[in-house]
Amino acid sequence: MPEIVASMLHPAPPSSYDAFLAGCNFRCLGCQNYTISMCREQGTFIPPDRWAEQGIAALASREGRLIGADRLFFTGGEPTCSLPWVEAVAECCTLPVNFDTNGFMTLSSLERILSFSDSLTFDIKAVTPEIHLLLTGAPVEPVKRNCAYVVEHALEKVYEFRSVVYPGMVAEARKVAQFLANLCMDAPLCFLAFRPNFVLDRTRGTTAAELREALTFARSAGLHRVTWSGILDIPGEKAGEKAFEDLALLAGCEKPGEKRLCTCHECKLREYDPYRRT
Repeated sequence: MPEIVASMLHPAPPSSYDAFLAGCNFRCLGCQNYTISMCREQGTFIPPDRWAEQGIAALASREGRLIGADRLFFTGGEPTCSLPWVEAVAECCTLPVNFDTNGFMTLSSLERILSFSDSLTFDIKAVTPEIHLLLTGAPVEPVKRNCAYVVEHALEKVYEFRSVVYPGMVAEARKVAQFLANLCMDAPLCFLAFRPNFVLDRTRGTTAAELREALTFARSAGLHRVTWSGILDIPGEKAGEKAFEDLALLAGCEKPGEKRLCTCHECKLREYDPYRRT
């Protein structure tokens, strides 16, 4: 049964009333919401019609109007894990709906999502198979397939594709930009500055120079709509793919050398307590 860990108005674009749903089909080393994605925070089930009523009231409230909130926003975790509940909420009202996703779902699930969503925020963690496995514990092929499908069939619904510029891994950010440029020059891409969190708590953040390199390359590749967001130059000790593998091993992951294809019934990373959150 779907658990909603938090519901709140949120100003960061797009301004909205958000449901943070427990659970995820990734095991990201740098997850910002690891207590939600790993189901460490206990949520509650809220009937879809009641949550829709909450959303309508929140958007109509003084606070909602002050931040320009105009839609319901489903995130997590990964809302695909609670897809029937999200569909039921969307059926209860006529408000615009944003689906915030990592893109890892079947094509039939994606078509269901597109049928009720007015906008998508779509994360692309990486496009290189080995790096995607390292970062998320999951294969990248479904994400790339679904990204291409969305660009071809529903580009007008994409609020933005989002991709983190990981410290010491600008080359991967460039590959993400090239992947999107090869699909469509009008695909909107927002680079996110990396914030050290969860297993990657001892890494540094994205530097201004790394972000500038990623932005410059994306625009030179032909993308017309490239932006960025986040806090730059957060201090830390480590950076790069090898450092990420080492930190995963220290945190209890037994598969960093195998690029973390997560098939463990009980993920040991669930027990990891980071020394800081940023």
